[in-house]
Amino acid sequence: MGPDGQKMSKSKGNVINPDEFVEKYGADAVRVYLAFIGPYNEPGSYPWNLDGVAAMRKFLERVVRVVSYVTDKKGIMQGMTSFSDAGRRFVADSVRKIAEDGDRFKFNTGIAQLMALLNEFEMASKAGENLDDAVHDYIIMLAPFAPHLAEHLWERLGGEGSVHQQAWPAATVTALSEKEVVVQVGGRRRGSIRISPSAEEAEAVAEALKVPAITAALGGKEPVRVVYVPGKVLNLVVPR
Repeated sequence: MGPDGQKMSKSKGNVINPDEFVEKYGADAVRVYLAFIGPYNEPGSYPWNLDGVAAMRKFLERVVRVVSYVTDKKGIMQGMTSFSDAGRRFVADSVRKIAEDGDRFKFNTGIAQLMALLNEFEMASKAGENLDDAVHDYIIMLAPFAPHLAEHLWERLGGEGSVHQQAWPAATVTALSEKEVVVQVGGRRRGSIRISPSAEEAEAVAEALKVPAITAALGGKEPVRVVYVPGKVLNLVVPR
């Protein structure tokens, strides 16, 4: 159907030329729009809306901004607040749903899930949360719909090989059994780690020393005392 609701045909002169939209908005925006406007297995459910392609372009631009958030903070990402348990559960749910929707050719609902997850990322970025792993998974899920942009963003994120050769993310929330532990150096918060509440003090210290912001705060000094409350806080006391 055309934008005026009439049946489209060359004789009526109302056929949409997709090349014009590809040139203006990009092939991926057109591709995502075509997948979004209706399920592939329901003929006749494709009302063409000229504004829809522009909306998909804006959606993809928002994805680029979230990736830029991760790449701009790459060096300090591990020292930032961890992505929330609710956010990581959202990712796991999305992994399952998008895969199932794809198997049923319900690409429109799969894209809707990607849009909802993007909203979650944008809120998390405003809160300064670590989205590194989650965004990597997101780009893999986006790849079937926006293959060209996904490949470019995968490279920007430092992903190995082609995004189209990556395994589908694991739909697991086993990491939710871990707790966020605030890491202090000399009583001042310097970052956080995620670790099992049953982890020993030595394991917690080893994880903390992997965080650049924490090692920088130590300034090459060895802690003279460690105060560790499992599942809550790790305080590294350094000599004055």
